[in-house]
Amino acid sequence: MSRPILYHYPESFSSQIVRLVLAEKGVRWRSKVVDIIRSHAQYKPSYLELNPKMVVPTLVHDSLNIADAITIAIYVNNNFPGPHLIPSRERERALTEKWLDLQQRFMENEFTYASLSGMGLTLARRDFANRKEKLRRYAKKYEEFSEYYTAKYEDLCDLEAYLGNAAFAEQQATGMTAIFDMMEELLRMPNADWLCGEDYSIADAVWTVTMARLEMLGYGELWQDGEHPFVDSFYERVQKRPSWKKAEIVNKVPPGMAFNLVFSLVPYGKQIAIGALCLGAGFGLAQITKVLLST
Repeated sequence: MSRPILYHYPESFSSQIVRLVLAEKGVRWRSKVVDIIRSHAQYKPSYLELNPKMVVPTLVHDSLNIADAITIAIYVNNNFPGPHLIPSRERERALTEKWLDLQQRFMENEFTYASLSGMGLTLARRDFANRKEKLRRYAKKYEEFSEYYTAKYEDLCDLEAYLGNAAFAEQQATGMTAIFDMMEELLRMPNADWLCGEDYSIADAVWTVTMARLEMLGYGELWQDGEHPFVDSFYERVQKRPSWKKAEIVNKVPPGMAFNLVFSLVPYGKQIAIGALCLGAGFGLAQITKVLLST
C-alpha cells in the first residue's frame, strides 16, 4: 500500500485531527506543509487543484484527493491497518456519530476570531485585508480559477463578520459548557473509559483536539472548574497517549508564532514585536497567535 501524503499546517486545528488519527492507526505518511500564514500558499493554483476550498488538510492517496478532517479520518480508519477507530457495535457506533456531530456544531473558526480583542483583533483585520487583496489579484491573474477565488473571497467576508464578536464567543462557550456536562455524565458510567465505550475511537481524537484548542484560547476552565472531574481525567489521559506527542497537538501558545504574524503583516514588524514584548505585551501577543491557529 502506498504511503499517503498529508498537506497540512502544524498548528492548524483540522490538521491536528488528521495527524492524531494517523498516529493512533500507526500509519506512516509523507508531510507537505502548506504555509497558510505568511505566504498564504493555500491560495496558489497548485494547491487549489488539490483542494478547491483552499483549506488544510488534504490527504492524497492512490490518486485520490480527500479534503475535510472528518472525511479524511474516516477514510484513514477504513483503508489502513491498525486499531479500528469506529466501533462495529450499533450502540457504540451511534455514540461515535453523536459525538462527532456535537463537535461539528462547534464553530471553531468563527469562535477563534470572535474571541479576539485589542492588538490581536487589529492584526486579524489587517490579515483579512491582505488575504482578500491576494484573492482579488489571483482571480484576475488566473481566470480559469476565478470562480473558486471569488467564492473564497465571499467566505472570508462572512468569516470577517465574526471578528471581535464577544457575544458570539460567549454563546459558543455556553454551548460547550452544556456539552461538557453531557460528557461528564457519560464518563461517570461504568466501563466508560472513552466517549464511546471501552475502546478509544475517532470521537476521542476529535474531542482531544477540540479541548486542546479551547485550552490554548484560555477556555480550559470550561471543564477544569472542579465540577467536571471525569472530563478533566479524560483530558489528562489523552495527553499521556503516545499519539499526543507524535501528532504534535497544540494546547499552548507556541513560542515565536506571534512574532511571525507581526513580521508578515506590519511594516517594521520585527521592531514593533520586540518593542511590544519589552513593554510586557504578553497577552497581546497571545491574542495575535490566536489568529495564526484559526484554520
